[in-house]
Amino acid sequence: MFKQTKRLSVENNMKRSDENRSRAISRLLFATLIIVSLIIAIAAVLKLRSFDASASPKSAMPASKPAAFQPVPNPMPGDGHGPTNVVRFTLYDVGILPRETRVQSGNVTLAIVDVSGMNSVIVLEKETGDAGSPLVVSGQIERVQRVSRVEKEFALTPGRYWVSTVDKPETKVLLIVEE
Repeated sequence: MFKQTKRLSVENNMKRSDENRSRAISRLLFATLIIVSLIIAIAAVLKLRSFDASASPKSAMPASKPAAFQPVPNPMPGDGHGPTNVVRFTLYDVGILPRETRVQSGNVTLAIVDVSGMNSVIVLEKETGDAGSPLVVSGQIERVQRVSRVEKEFALTPGRYWVSTVDKPETKVLLIVEE
């Protein structure tokens, strides 16, 4: 009887150790599965962030800050044009910045930087003074394909001008020309 009891306890111990080993393997496989899943999820998030970061300059608009005009001497002295004020606008696919700029009357160069990827014509319109009256087109800047920067000089008189694109005329920004 003692031998039979001893044999049963040895068999029970073996069964328990097999069960413990099986549980340990199950736990290890479960932990491995969780770690692999986390690594895949982190890699996917990082991939999406790097994709968004490469596209963000086109779609995200930075905080609006006033643009300062810079008098630039004319490179060809003697032609009577005098100094030129340079105003820079940046085109994004969601709008144009800065929203409002002030400049002195005279020769004004509009420098357009396009990060939207669209080839749009820029329109410069002057208010006539009457509320609700149509704007008068003062000039256009046509873009050359694959060129993200373009400049054009205008002789502007005092008044309020609106800069917009032909594609999105509702996204206008204000250019105030002072005396």
